[in-house]
Amino acid sequence: MLDFGVFLENKPIFYTLIFLGISLGAMWLLSVYWVYQDIFNRTKNVILQIVAIVVVIVFPFAGLLMYVLLRPAQTMEERRLQLLDEKIMRRQMGDLSLCPHCRKSVAEDFLFCPFCRKKIKDTCPGCEHIVNRQYEVCPYCGYDLQMAKVSKKPAPEKESAPAAETAPKEPTPKSKNTKR
Repeated sequence: MLDFGVFLENKPIFYTLIFLGISLGAMWLLSVYWVYQDIFNRTKNVILQIVAIVVVIVFPFAGLLMYVLLRPAQTMEERRLQLLDEKIMRRQMGDLSLCPHCRKSVAEDFLFCPFCRKKIKDTCPGCEHIVNRQYEVCPYCGYDLQMAKVSKKPAPEKESAPAAETAPKEPTPKSKNTKR
């Protein structure tokens, strides 16, 4: 059997064991503190935060290894910046525009914002294309949109079949009697 009294009588070994114990205890406390700081930067899920901290406290170094292997890959800030980069790239490619009222991303062809329900774009009275509300003329047909807003006049009607409201004219008596 080992006699531990030998280790306690030998002062260099005793001091080395004390130093190792203090070092391991300090590393354990620092790992708990690091996990505490890191998990709050990676998730808002309270249950996951508590589980991560408890695992590192209960299983000192194995818990730290488990945490490092199973923690969320990105911090919330990294995720937010990645989403922002993706939005910027999509916007540069022309897939997105912003609602002028709530500043949320909406598709280019939306007339109304699905978030704040405000009108984003108008349709051209001349050609029925979707146009930006700030345009002065329709880029498709050249219709003066500013004049239409000021005067509130309807767009010029396109040539079409006669309206159903007008009754057909009856032939005059002369046209019945005259033959050509």
